Amino acid sequence: MPSLPGARLTVRPGRPLTGTFIPPGDKSITHRAYLLGMLARGGTVVENPNPGGDCQATLACIRSLGARVGRRAGAVTIEGCDMQPREPDRVLDCGNSGTTLRLLAGPLAAQPFLSVLTGDASLRRRPVARVIEPLRRMGAQLWARHGDRLPPLAIRGATLRPIEYSLPVASAQVASCVLLAGLFAAGRTVVRLPGPARDHTERMLPVFGVPIVASTGPPAPADGGGPMIAVEGPARPTGARLRVPGDFSAAAFFLAAAATTPGATVTAREVNLNPSRCGLLGVLERMGASVQRSQLREEGGEPVGDVTVTGPLQLAGCDIAPAEVPTMIDEVPAWVVAATGARGTSRIRGAGELRVKESDRLALLAANLARLGIGVEETADGIAVTGGRRGGSGRRPSDRHGVRGPGGRGRRAGDGDRRRRHPDLLPGVRRDPGGAGRGCRRRRHGSRPMSFVVTIDGPAGAGKSTTARAVASRLGFLYVDTGALYRALALKVRNGGVVPDDLAAVERCARETQVALSGSPEHAHVWLDGAEVSEAIRTPEVSELASRLAAQPPVRRRLVEIQRALSRRGPLVAEGRDLGTVVFPDAEVKIYLDADLDTRARRRALELEKRGIAIALDQVREELARRDDRDRGRADSPLQVPAGARVLNTSALSIEQQVDEVLRVVQEHPACPVRVAGGPSGGAAEGPVAGSSPG
Repeated sequence: MPSLPGARLTVRPGRPLTGTFIPPGDKSITHRAYLLGMLARGGTVVENPNPGGDCQATLACIRSLGARVGRRAGAVTIEGCDMQPREPDRVLDCGNSGTTLRLLAGPLAAQPFLSVLTGDASLRRRPVARVIEPLRRMGAQLWARHGDRLPPLAIRGATLRPIEYSLPVASAQVASCVLLAGLFAAGRTVVRLPGPARDHTERMLPVFGVPIVASTGPPAPADGGGPMIAVEGPARPTGARLRVPGDFSAAAFFLAAAATTPGATVTAREVNLNPSRCGLLGVLERMGASVQRSQLREEGGEPVGDVTVTGPLQLAGCDIAPAEVPTMIDEVPAWVVAATGARGTSRIRGAGELRVKESDRLALLAANLARLGIGVEETADGIAVTGGRRGGSGRRPSDRHGVRGPGGRGRRAGDGDRRRRHPDLLPGVRRDPGGAGRGCRRRRHGSRPMSFVVTIDGPAGAGKSTTARAVASRLGFLYVDTGALYRALALKVRNGGVVPDDLAAVERCARETQVALSGSPEHAHVWLDGAEVSEAIRTPEVSELASRLAAQPPVRRRLVEIQRALSRRGPLVAEGRDLGTVVFPDAEVKIYLDADLDTRARRRALELEKRGIAIALDQVREELARRDDRDRGRADSPLQVPAGARVLNTSALSIEQQVDEVLRVVQEHPACPVRVAGGPSGGAAEGPVAGSSPG
């Protein structure tokens, strides 16, 4: 809502955030739906569009180009121009929306008329040279002021020719501009990016009936390219009906606020979970917050679901590498909110793009943090934030595009009053009338998550995973499959062409890898750099490579950091090979499961068969024997019985017997926070963390 002159907002300490909300429709997806709806043949219905000013600017522009636009409850209807927009009778005003200007330039470059794109004073300071260069190569004529660098942008269209274009920076807007222009060119238009970028256009084109060719992965040595997208023209989109998922950027501040507040639990429903957009979630997990994804599905080519974030006692500072920045570029201000409450110094590099947004966001973030007495250091392409207790401030923070967050949204219970002008926090965000915290609150002892660690070590095939999942589920503890972490790294090493014996390359890969666990013990999900890989990591090839990598000290050090961070979420059951000896040497309960080689081989072969992987029993036995030798003989963190561990031979035990025995041992410990009603054989957990949502 518009701010009232002189209005003030006072923020005082309160209870930890708890609740459920539905963010407004995704802005980036709404822009693209409107533009493709204009170009399409027939009618398009866009449900749950973003209501903000930027998308309204796009809607006004497509009206000026001949699209018929209507509105009905919760939706916008568009009757398209069938690839023949009309010549506008006025300058096209893009308002403050750089996305509108850059994406619209693509289709206009193919039209037989002159068009001029401009916007407000802020937009007229944003660069356009990146779109001028490829469109000129395709045959259009374009001019801009200040040496063809700044808007207004004038375009005289022409018959376009297809090109292969390698972007100097990984810009989704420039890539989309070229792809939309490629719809009009006769032949294949190819766009190559030097790194990851938002892929909403590539996902949406097939929804409108336009096939694409896309590949992802590391740069190809031959041409230095990275991810590639190609479209064959001329193409003719057809009208479509699609629902826009919730905007992750709009949800980010609430999720970050929950992460930085002990005892807070916030759920964002129906939110876009595109891996190219939600890198912040992996970072919050790395800092120690619990992040649970649920109700996962696909709508209109986009992954959608619910996200619940629970704050630990205190976050840990972390560094964000340049490779991670594209997946969270608009969420950096929200990450700063979390960093202010984290222990130690958090740093981000490779975020220089924020200096050429609507404002210099890095400079404004640094200035606002300094006003609040928070330790901050600004660099050319990033920022370093030293967390700690934050004081109040009566000053007015800068107010461009969410950078007010550290001035108000990063509040923690117990801080001093903070007064701010401009009470408009996040227009369009609505509370979920059926949620209001129901079903997502984690029960705690007092206001802190209790630390109680159960480790289950042992060789492959001894029943660790099945037993640990069942025990965690019965007790309501977090379940940590440490083997999945190593397998995820192995999958990245294999797919990335990294030589496993190149220690420097593997160490570099490990440092740049983000692995996260989510879901319940029965339905655990493994995420690698934002993409789910739960099934892909369960092949014999990946398991074998994971065992090789686990013998490398740098790999183990990196993954031990991740594992220890998980213990800050609350009670957990973790299974692996060095948990009781190295990762959690002070664990309250240590279990070592073992079984003879033949029994373990039969179990592993049956497990693989259930997943559709046929493999001879003798081969499984040989692989397990090799793995045993490697795990027990490695110099760093060898497989061995931890000091004080309870050893359980499972060769003649059923899974139910294994679970009952482990539950009995756990509940014998005087500090165990949970008792299972009716004894180990069944019943629900009773205690302060029963029913908790595993991260």
